[in-house]
Amino acid sequence: MSKRPQLFDAFLVVSLRREDLNKAAEPQVLFYFDAESRQTVRRGAPLPLPNIEQFCTPDHTMWEPVSAMKSSSFTFALTGSDGARRFGFCRKFLPDGNGARMPEVLCLVAAHPWFSMFDQILDIAEERCRKRAHYA
Repeated sequence: MSKRPQLFDAFLVVSLRREDLNKAAEPQVLFYFDAESRQTVRRGAPLPLPNIEQFCTPDHTMWEPVSAMKSSSFTFALTGSDGARRFGFCRKFLPDGNGARMPEVLCLVAAHPWFSMFDQILDIAEERCRKRAHYA
């Protein structure tokens, strides 16, 4: 039986957590969906893509809590030992709320370099995340 083609490999939400006010905040995976297994990975469990949260927050040492911020998109590429590439399509945004808070990053990891399409998917995911905050 052949493997079914997938639109993406993983979807994750990353935020920053500061344990000590004297240290930089560290990336934390809030949600991880592995498309191959069609399973959500429990928080704290080993991730199929180790250290992926570091790629989703490359400038995390400069992040500070803010009360307003314009969303921004960026991409990264991961190259496996066999030369195969995966692309990370990310959206950094500020979740709804009051006062200063840390931004979050939505990230789709895929083998396809379909930048425009994945950016549109991230538009929808960001909108859904904002609606979720209104009902929490």
